[in-house]
Amino acid sequence: MDRYDDASCIATPPTIPAPGTPGYPTDGVPGTQAPTTFRAWLLHALIEEIRNVIVAAGITPNKAVLTQLRDAIGVLGNSNALLKANNLSDLASLPAALANLGFTGSLTVPGYAVIPLSIGGIKKNLIMQWGYVVTSASEGHYTFPFPIAFPNQCLVLVPLVLNNTSSTSDDVWAQWDQAGTTLSAGAIMVQWDGQPSDQSDGYGYLTVGF
Repeated sequence: MDRYDDASCIATPPTIPAPGTPGYPTDGVPGTQAPTTFRAWLLHALIEEIRNVIVAAGITPNKAVLTQLRDAIGVLGNSNALLKANNLSDLASLPAALANLGFTGSLTVPGYAVIPLSIGGIKKNLIMQWGYVVTSASEGHYTFPFPIAFPNQCLVLVPLVLNNTSSTSDDVWAQWDQAGTTLSAGAIMVQWDGQPSDQSDGYGYLTVGF
């Protein structure tokens, strides 16, 4: 498809008139309605519309090839589309795509991961957080800040105590203080069974909320 190159053509495009009242072509009714006249500017507009699609696809217009519009639509339709067969390997940037969806986090200690979910058609972010504190933790109450605050609720917190020396005498364990836990900080109780030592090497946690 290319511009018309008949010997009767001129070197400059026809002037397109000011907009009139849109309507539909007719064959006319003898003595009542004249048939519609197709003028040069209309043919010019149709050719240019089609030719511009072909050029935008990077195809050289050729009047002898009658499939160029089809080919151009195929090229342009796939230029910014993800193909199922590529399994998302054609993403320009997978990290940027995940960030746009809401996936984020920090693989550090302490750290967190944000996983977007669709709950009843509404987007909600499931947040997992973890961390530990190395300290001489005896029986008592401990609080600690979360890496990030939960926007809505801390659903559960799993506490633990650290034993970095493989000691068999650190007879302590941890419990979640649910009432003392806030959106931005966790709370645990370290308990002791009375023997032989109420010391641990610290405490840690894994918590989930949204």
